[in-house]
Amino acid sequence: MILQALYQYQKRQEALGRGQKLGCAEVELKFLVEISDQGKFRQLVDLREGKRGKIYTLPQAEIRSGKKAYEKPCLMWDSVDFVLGHPKSDGESDRETAANKLEFFTRRVKSVEPRVKEPETKKAVAAVVAFYDGNEREKVAQDPKWKDCASIPGCKMSFRLSGDSRPVAALPEILDLASEKHGAAEDVRLGRCLITGETGPLAVLHPQTPIRGGQATGKLVGFQKSSGYDSYFKEQGLNAPVSQQVAFEYATALNGMLASERNSFYLAGDSYVFWTMPPEGQKDVAPPDDEDSFASFLRATVVGVPKEDDPDKGAEKVRAYFENLRQGIDFAAEDGRFYLLGLSPNSARISVRLWRTGTIKEFKRNLQKHIEDFTVMNSKRERPSFTLYEILRSTTLDGKVDKLPPNLSGSLLDSVVGGSCYPMTLYQRVIGRARAERRMRDEWAAVVKGSLNRWAQRNRYELGKENFTMSLDVENRNEGYVLGRLFAVIEKIQQDALPGINATIGDRYYGAASSTPAAVIPRLLRMERFHLRKLGMGSQIHYNQMLAEILSLMNDHFPLRLDIIRQGAFALGYYHQRQALFTKKEGTEADVAEISLQNEEE
Repeated sequence: MILQALYQYQKRQEALGRGQKLGCAEVELKFLVEISDQGKFRQLVDLREGKRGKIYTLPQAEIRSGKKAYEKPCLMWDSVDFVLGHPKSDGESDRETAANKLEFFTRRVKSVEPRVKEPETKKAVAAVVAFYDGNEREKVAQDPKWKDCASIPGCKMSFRLSGDSRPVAALPEILDLASEKHGAAEDVRLGRCLITGETGPLAVLHPQTPIRGGQATGKLVGFQKSSGYDSYFKEQGLNAPVSQQVAFEYATALNGMLASERNSFYLAGDSYVFWTMPPEGQKDVAPPDDEDSFASFLRATVVGVPKEDDPDKGAEKVRAYFENLRQGIDFAAEDGRFYLLGLSPNSARISVRLWRTGTIKEFKRNLQKHIEDFTVMNSKRERPSFTLYEILRSTTLDGKVDKLPPNLSGSLLDSVVGGSCYPMTLYQRVIGRARAERRMRDEWAAVVKGSLNRWAQRNRYELGKENFTMSLDVENRNEGYVLGRLFAVIEKIQQDALPGINATIGDRYYGAASSTPAAVIPRLLRMERFHLRKLGMGSQIHYNQMLAEILSLMNDHFPLRLDIIRQGAFALGYYHQRQALFTKKEGTEADVAEISLQNEEE
């Protein structure tokens, strides 16, 4: 299913004039060795913008593995150890390997020279051959940019002639040679492709599709080379036959999306790609490039918008995205298909973390539901919207989401796009952080509210039919929610009675009150009487009325303990009541002052 969807996406790209020639691929180069027509070294050209290099269409990377991987260099481009013989370390083994890589790369460069016919290509290839014959590569290490180049593991590079902007590897005739080689591969095995059903040359080894954090030789499809994994004497890729053409197409599609910020994002150690396809039977047109496309909304929901020079501008864009999504903005071609693929690196190959398909309308509905579930009202009467990255980061001590449990980010994203319950692991981490820090952040309140509501809708954990709102709900009779409200009022009374106190009731008793209220709340209510006496008569009346209203929602006794589900309701009630108390602060103080003044006059 995944390979078929990627193949169809690439065929669509070709129909729109964005396809790749067989045997070629988009490659990110970070440096170029600039040489003269005679092969003399001129300078090392840095192509990077930030951490990313420049994308070129080059001959496809060779499929290589094992002890003799150095025998398969790429055509006119490769990593710095192939192109310049720079070892990974000063160890004898690494120096020997780098020397072998350089030797085979040089051999391949020289083998190209008699095969090219165009004058431009002949001049460029001859200059590269002269570069190696004249030992000009030793001069590269003297360039000021060499230290930056050598410090990048597996830095990919090529050559270019002085006065030319294109790498030698990107010249049209070099790309034609790559296509010819791909079509004339040795030891071709014919068979029926599982994707297209057509008979043709089969891919024994699939192309590389490396992802961030994984091996440079990582593949989406890989097979063990051992008779224990074979069936009917078929080796490696022949066990699940896919044609060379289809393997090239799906790998080109995946690598292209991974390299595009428009079609991919990175979250907590996993890489995600997404794309759309038009409804069946509809005339295919290029997808819209405007920022209000559905893909932009998905990116805004997960990681925000691309980096902005002006951080305020970036924040405004995120808020605009969420507000438009709340209002139910219409997307073009809502009946079209939307695909989301999550990939996770491991020691040898790539694991599929998430795979979701559906119509754009379905994804849009689930995103709108997520925004609604995660919306809370803070004391400034704002409705902050949080990306999934911000939510995950808030549950860590040092803000590094890569240290979170490996399945958490994928499970959270799956619940968002699939409309299912949020992961219990996230909820537990939020409750744990709230107890440890003895406070409730906006992000945590959003997670608790969303989780409780979705569980209640699916009749889980005996939550009842209460729907937790984005702001204070004075009619909600949920036991944990009411206790949280009560605790917030008791803490506010203490803060008003003892301004500037170092440790409040919340700092001292939040953990105990949220887990064993019967052991803590009665004691705090007795202490609250002493604090009330230090306030004016108007404040005493105001808080007594508030306490009476909250206690009227309680049962006859305080529960001995609250399970983790009701602890979440406690945290949400505490958060909502505190936001309401500080939101109404100005009006309440004015009313209290007026009542106090009247009492004094009487």
